Amino acid sequence: MKENKLLIIFTLLLLSSFFSLDSFAQAWKRNRKEWIFGIGATGFLGDLGGANAYGTDYSPIDMELTLTRPVLSVGMKYQISNWSKLRGNFAFGQVAGDDKLTKEKFRNNRNLHFKSPIAELSFLYEFYFQRERVGLKYNIRQSKGFKWKNFASYGFTGFATIFFNPRAQYNGQWYALQPLGTEGQGMIGFPKKYSRINFAIPVGVGVQYSLNRLWKVGMEFGYRKTFTDYIDDVSGHYADHSTLAKFYEENGIRPDLANIADPNLKSSITTGYDESGLYFQGITADTKDVLPYPLRGQPQKDAYLFASFTVIYKIISFGSRAKF
Repeated sequence: MKENKLLIIFTLLLLSSFFSLDSFAQAWKRNRKEWIFGIGATGFLGDLGGANAYGTDYSPIDMELTLTRPVLSVGMKYQISNWSKLRGNFAFGQVAGDDKLTKEKFRNNRNLHFKSPIAELSFLYEFYFQRERVGLKYNIRQSKGFKWKNFASYGFTGFATIFFNPRAQYNGQWYALQPLGTEGQGMIGFPKKYSRINFAIPVGVGVQYSLNRLWKVGMEFGYRKTFTDYIDDVSGHYADHSTLAKFYEENGIRPDLANIADPNLKSSITTGYDESGLYFQGITADTKDVLPYPLRGQPQKDAYLFASFTVIYKIISFGSRAKF
């Protein structure tokens, strides 16, 4: 009889523990959603400016730190397992590049510059390197100070749609470059004008620290490889200056704005050839020019970086708020 009572008590304790553990394990399912807000800086990786060498595609070492610009972001996360979340995110920032800031002779003498807004709408998959702890049960109420167990780190990747609009300054005024077709876009025998809406693949890592059940803070670093080479408006070959100016005049654009396409410093190292075989004072992006026009930029696709400080707020479902 005594043994039966002990067996019943043991069974009840075991079931109680099992349901408690299951309840804790499934707690994330009751509170899946989080808001995430970010503020940080951008960096551009493309044809303009950068390191004192030719453009190093895909590499952050080509970024010009003095041209970092602010970025703001907001998004929502939805937890799909103990180890992963889906995230919709919108970010708005600015990128810039300037050949005056590099000592590489061809890029510097090319003398091009730009700035552009970047509006990014992304859908991301986050995968965590350690399981996040849920609620305050893992904290001892009386304990104070920093807790390493409150840390979580993660990686992310996904897909993004971006909008950009490169502009350059001429005689003290800023002009949108895409409508100008600075590399002859729109003229007969040249490509059509590029779209200012394109796509990117975001990849990155982040770390976050739980302040309490509702709030977290963190840092996030992300690299975006795009499918366009025109964020800085530079990709292919120069158009002949006089031909471009004439095309502008015929289409109601001030012909002197052709100077925006080629504000070169007229160094002899940049001499190329035009379609007539005559010397053309255009700035080249490297020494291996091809006829009939000198190169204005490299063919690799552009990229940009986001580095942000983040604040995360967990949305608690009605009736699920624990009392601690």
